[in-house]
Amino acid sequence: MYLTLEKLLEDPTTTSFQAFSSFVHRHYCTENLFFWHAVQAYEKDFHDQPGLSAQCLAIVRTYVEPNSPLEINIPCDMREHILHQVYQLHQCHPHIFQPAGKVTLELMRVNAFLPWLAVWEPSALPTPPTPLSTTFSACSSTTPMVHSVSSPQGWSTEPEPRASFSSFRSAKDPIFKPRPSLIKKIKTTLIQVTSAPTRPSAIFLNKSL
Repeated sequence: MYLTLEKLLEDPTTTSFQAFSSFVHRHYCTENLFFWHAVQAYEKDFHDQPGLSAQCLAIVRTYVEPNSPLEINIPCDMREHILHQVYQLHQCHPHIFQPAGKVTLELMRVNAFLPWLAVWEPSALPTPPTPLSTTFSACSSTTPMVHSVSSPQGWSTEPEPRASFSSFRSAKDPIFKPRPSLIKKIKTTLIQVTSAPTRPSAIFLNKSL
């Protein structure tokens, strides 16, 4: 059974929690841990003594307000919603902090808990997922599987020469056969045109240009 962040945070008196807290302090990411504990304590105190607006304001001014001493990294719309609930609607119920608590918990998991756990107790890390290659090899199929992406069976890794346009021409292709009669007709037409007298319409066009 591997250690989870939720289980670690349940008891602040354990050696594991003390080591985690020390790790968080050394890496300057204490705001998420402090905010999470402040919200948990406020939720407990609120049920025992409803209407603790001063404690709610202390959490907002310490962790939620922009440029607060321990400002947490939450989405802007979530921050604005909390401020609106507290300052405009005068709400102080602990549920207004629950979405922010979930965000900070995940940030703490990724940025602090997993790096700390890899150093403190690597055996307590979650079991990594099965590699993709192992999953493929376990599949049964009647056709042979490709064992290598870079050089599959029957495929050539050597680049094939690209055929040029001229390589497609063939003497047997009727399109590319020489046509002497057509060339002769073109030459005769050109001679007749160049030797013919200039027409008046052509002279007029030349002058107009």
